[in-house]
Amino acid sequence: MFFKKQPIIPLTWTLWLGVIAIAIIGILLSQPSVPISDPTKDALDETQWQLREDHYASMITQTRSGVLMADQPEGQEVTVASVTISQTGFIAIFDNDDGAPGKLIGSAALKEGLHEDVSISLQRKVFAGEVCYAVVTTSNEEIPLTDAEGVWILMSFLIQEE
Repeated sequence: MFFKKQPIIPLTWTLWLGVIAIAIIGILLSQPSVPISDPTKDALDETQWQLREDHYASMITQTRSGVLMADQPEGQEVTVASVTISQTGFIAIFDNDDGAPGKLIGSAALKEGLHEDVSISLQRKVFAGEVCYAVVTTSNEEIPLTDAEGVWILMSFLIQEE
């Protein structure tokens, strides 16, 4: 007599395992509809902002000029949080040239004193991942103000996705 060989795993089990596997893959590949807050990132952002504020205060103490800049969204405009300038000049935005300020891409003329929320239109769109520099300059947009040791009064910032 011939015996019918029984499958190791019954067909219904195989079907159910396939359905469950597809459901799990679908869940893993789907994006949540509400962004999940990352407390570590929020704490890092607060720490980074505090370091920037401290640097800004130090610049003003040493030179009577300084710039405070947050990371910015992609686009053709940036907003400088705060800039203090000891003489009439500019707040100038430069693109990145191998880790240093490169080409001038936007500026705003300023009188001596404190200025907050200064919007600057840029000559080109900046994209996520780019590093740019906000530089306090003299009446010639390309010549930076410096401290006693010749260090430019600037703050770098990152362009982020909107």
